[in-house]
Amino acid sequence: MDTTPTHTPALLAAHAAALPSPADGGGAPDWVQLLPYGTFSGRDGRGPYVLRNADHARDVIAATTAHQKGADIPGDYEHQLLRAARHGGQAPASGWIRDLEARADGLYGRVEWTAAAGQGIAAREYRYISPVFRHTADGTVTRLVAFALTALPNLELAAVASADLFSDPDHEESAMDLEAFLKRLREACGLPEATTADQVVAHAQSLTTSARATAEAAGALAPKVKLAADATPADVLAAAGQKIDQGADPDPAKYVPMAAFQELQTQVAAMSQDMAKDKAAEAVAKAKVDGKLPPALEEWAKGYAGRDLDGFWAWASQAPVLVATGQTCGQGATAIAPTPRKDAHGLDDGQLAVCSQLGLAPKAYAQTLGLGGDDKETA
Repeated sequence: MDTTPTHTPALLAAHAAALPSPADGGGAPDWVQLLPYGTFSGRDGRGPYVLRNADHARDVIAATTAHQKGADIPGDYEHQLLRAARHGGQAPASGWIRDLEARADGLYGRVEWTAAAGQGIAAREYRYISPVFRHTADGTVTRLVAFALTALPNLELAAVASADLFSDPDHEESAMDLEAFLKRLREACGLPEATTADQVVAHAQSLTTSARATAEAAGALAPKVKLAADATPADVLAAAGQKIDQGADPDPAKYVPMAAFQELQTQVAAMSQDMAKDKAAEAVAKAKVDGKLPPALEEWAKGYAGRDLDGFWAWASQAPVLVATGQTCGQGATAIAPTPRKDAHGLDDGQLAVCSQLGLAPKAYAQTLGLGGDDKETA
């Protein structure tokens, strides 16, 4: 578990533990203690640092493994990796930590040494291993970063590394001033004193997003107010406000009042409805004249033509002739002699076609036409 407070980033430290001597079993050991359990400080006053127990060590192992993503933890000589990162130069490897393990007395690592490092350890040229680790402001260890072979440890008990590791004044100053910088940033943003570092970052990101959106909107509006695309948002806003304040009347040759436009829309809609009704009435009248429309279907036909004129015309073109052409039903129309009945309800082929076209039940249609048929209901 990473116990880093949300308002304080993890800091960097290191410590040194004695390597076994040749008398302890010969050359470079495979497993070495990296961190002891408990609280420890350096001779120079840095610390204290804390690795509470085996559970804490397992949390450190988990955080380290997740951060490394399968990569081994690198080792060097006298922390040259850190110096090279700040000042340039080379940092030859002394080995690689391949595995980590929480044991009864501390956190251990299995090291795969380079040939040169193995010979140096066997010759007692290097007597201490100095892991570099991340920790919180209160000294709680959070994860391992690297390790080094060193001849001058900073701590007596498996503690912080070579004495000049953090002699860089810029590094010291940046670590000491971090909280002061966050305080100034909170004040500049008008944030409460209790605002965490993550919340400060989120607020800054929000301000950045808002500023970017404002700049993009201003860039799009600038040409419309006769300004260059790179004009500041303040200049664009001022120019737009001035244009609004001028209140210039629109050109009557290009624009009409909204009320007049809406009235015209209403008139056009009414005219369109009237034209649709006229065309529907014309289609129904044509169907009646053509003998396609019996009286029982006239109301239906008016509704159908009003809703779907094209559909009604398609129906009328295929409907059979039911009355004499050139006349309308109810005005002395002469009915066409029916064909022999072939249906139990008394409907001929043409009338059955009407039922099929309109989705009518033959029995109901026969009753509408006053036909009896064989299928009669009894009281």
